[in-house]
Amino acid sequence: MRVAPNGHFTSSTISSLQKLDTLKCEFISKDDGVGKHLPLKLALPQNLRKLTLEGCTISWENMTVIGSLPNLEVLKLRNFDFDGSVWEPNEGEFTKLKYLLIEVSSLEQWHADYTHFPRLQHLCLSFCSKLEAIPPEFGDIASLEMIELCKCSSSVVASAMLIQEEQQSLGNEGLRVRVNSNSDYRNSHSNTSLRKVLRLSSGRVQLLASMAALRFLDAAR
Repeated sequence: MRVAPNGHFTSSTISSLQKLDTLKCEFISKDDGVGKHLPLKLALPQNLRKLTLEGCTISWENMTVIGSLPNLEVLKLRNFDFDGSVWEPNEGEFTKLKYLLIEVSSLEQWHADYTHFPRLQHLCLSFCSKLEAIPPEFGDIASLEMIELCKCSSSVVASAMLIQEEQQSLGNEGLRVRVNSNSDYRNSHSNTSLRKVLRLSSGRVQLLASMAALRFLDAAR
């Protein structure tokens, strides 16, 4: 479904399609930037398994509506703004989510742990240049298999390596971290970014973070 700049979006119409399990909403703006805000009281079909939102801004209240969808497994947020720079999901949301994509977003801080995404398998972050780090507590998500990064900051890449190292220390060799070759991780600010991640990390993983980053830098030389 596409919504033009002057289009009328009625979430109640969508919510009436109770058998719908896949939905993509793309909002078109005149300047190719982020488009309109979603309705203040978003209503979505409870059977949704896959949801894509593109070119819009969403309130934290509506993120709770999305997170509360009981069958949601795939969530893709493209060219997307949150109503604020810090995302703190509520416990009990996204209970079945397996795949999460955040692409072209102004998100800066993300505070979450395994209780917020207990079944997450694949995390993909693309063009999230303002994001400081992936929450280190994601290392406790036993189901996590892949972290994929494209055009993210060096501190985000360092935090992903931290998570992978923690998983390996627990005997889980299955977690893969895939970094786009255009990543800025190898730039001259790598050491500064690493120190930033270490400050953001909890005490129990600081040593693992430094070990992971040193191995990555050695391999890149």
